[in-house]
Order: sequence, then C-alpha cells, then structure tokens
Amino acid sequence: MIDKIRISSFNVISILSGTGYVTDDFGLWGKFSLVFFLFLMFIGGCAGSTACGIKIFRLQMLLIFLKDQIKKLIYPNSVIITKYNNQKISDDFIKSVIIFIFTFLFIFLIIRVLVLAEQQKSQFARVYGYSVGAILFFHFFINVGMVTGLFPTVGIPLPFFSYGGSGLWGFTILLFIFVRLDASNYYYT
Repeated sequence: MIDKIRISSFNVISILSGTGYVTDDFGLWGKFSLVFFLFLMFIGGCAGSTACGIKIFRLQMLLIFLKDQIKKLIYPNSVIITKYNNQKISDDFIKSVIIFIFTFLFIFLIIRVLVLAEQQKSQFARVYGYSVGAILFFHFFINVGMVTGLFPTVGIPLPFFSYGGSGLWGFTILLFIFVRLDASNYYYT
C-alpha cells in the first residue's frame, strides 16, 4: 500500500511540475487518472516554477476575479476592490491573467483540432478538421492583432462570442460536425 502511494505521489508531482518523469504506466490506471493528469498538466506548477501550464497563482487570480464579479452582480452599486494577501490588484493585472488563461486554452483547442484532423482516415474529415483549425486560428490571429494595435479595430467577433449569439452557434456547429466526423472515424474501422 505504501509503495502504491509513493508511486502515485511521484507521478502526480512529476506531471504537475512538468518534469516528465514517470515510474509506472498510469495509462493502465483507468480513465479517471488520465483526465486527472491532464487537469494537472493544465495547472502546472506554482508561481515561480518553470513548469508548463497556467500556474496555481493565475487560477487563484481568476477565482478572485470571478468572486468579485458575482459580488458586483449582487450589489451593482458597490465599489469592490480586488485584493490578494491584503494588497490591491490592478485591473490591468487581472485582465492580463484572464487573457493568458484564455489564450492558453484556445491554443490548446487549436492544436487539439489539428492533431485530430491529422488522425482522420477520410480525406473529407481531414480537410474539414484542418479548415476548422484554420478558421479558429484566423479569428485568434485577427483578434490578437486588433488588441495589440497591429490591425485596425473592426467588427470581427471573437470565436464563440458575439452580441447576438450567432458566433456561438456557428462555431459550436462547426466543432460538433468535426467531433461527429472524428467519432465515425472509430466506428467504421
């Protein structure tokens, strides 16, 4: 029992820190462990570590921001100062953390779509997957260009976001068609 705790603790710390060392094939531990390790890889290490991932500090900032936004919804006329360890946090810092987290997740989504597209057996599914990845990358690139001032600010919405909800519908349908094509890739083999 102690040996199993030691092996699982070592693998959790290794995945969390990004070192890549493993002592056991955790793929044999079941689906839950794979999803849990994927979640740990997204978290990464602590604020000063060189581990890949979002970092625990940024997730804490996101949770503080979400808590303050809920307070603003409940008390709309109140002035809420965002604090961490009794120190005021600037709005620019919170915005940079949120931008980093969404950029990290969006780049992961684009890479995942391209990897799935490469694994398709049907030429139509492969081209469709590359097209979905290209459309997502194009929207991401244009919006980053507009925010940084490289491109003029125009009315192209962020992927999955728009005022009327049409962007959400369009991108969701686009992705779910690709998910269905990917699922049929496994049914007919």
